[in-house]
Amino acid sequence: MGHTLGLQLFDGLKPELTSFYYRMLGSIDDADDAVQETFWPSIHDMTKYRGGNRK
Repeated sequence: MGHTLGLQLFDGLKPELTSFYYRMLGSIDDADDAVQETFWPSIHDMTKYRGGNRK
């Protein structure tokens, strides 16, 4: 997954993810931090995924 695609995905999901974390954490700043701390590593890991089953 390219960097541009990752940014587009992030922009599309950020409001919903931030809302989800805000409901859990009660702070918009903490919610923004949580989104960035969890989203970007996930995108990075997706770039390494080649599909198929792992055994």
